[in-house]
Amino acid sequence: RKKKKIGFGNITGIGFDGRRDATLQISELNGKYYTSTILEDHYVITGEPGDFYLDHFSPESGKGIDIAHGIYKKVCGTELENRLSLVKADGTNVNTGHRNGSIRYLEMFLGNETLDSLSTDLYYAYRICCSIITGDVDDDLAFVRSGANKSLSLAYIGLQEFSVTMHL
Repeated sequence: RKKKKIGFGNITGIGFDGRRDATLQISELNGKYYTSTILEDHYVITGEPGDFYLDHFSPESGKGIDIAHGIYKKVCGTELENRLSLVKADGTNVNTGHRNGSIRYLEMFLGNETLDSLSTDLYYAYRICCSIITGDVDDDLAFVRSGANKSLSLAYIGLQEFSVTMHL
């Protein structure tokens, strides 16, 4: 069966998520076939904007470098390699770790530092989180005027359910 070539159109970002599944494996020993079940990670890659399926892969291990390598192999050599500006993933340490996270390794493979280009909203939320963790609040942080987008994104952090009628 021929593999369908993926058209990247207006894709500027990717999202990925994985899960560990019990996978049936067939092995041969002395001319006889045996089945066994192994635990294996399976990842799906989606395109952004639109959150639609692009591809899937199974990394060699669940480590950040192997996950990033699997994503890089799917992106490398495509037009998306040069215009990738967004990587969406869940907040687990294997994805977001600043040294060994898969997003960090993907940045290194692509030669692209996306952390240097955080949006103003994300940078504001990042500074608030750092202040909470360290207990030190910068003087200028108190004077930052948060717009509607900043207020909405921060509201998601503190609320179980977000009300559309909420006035910020």
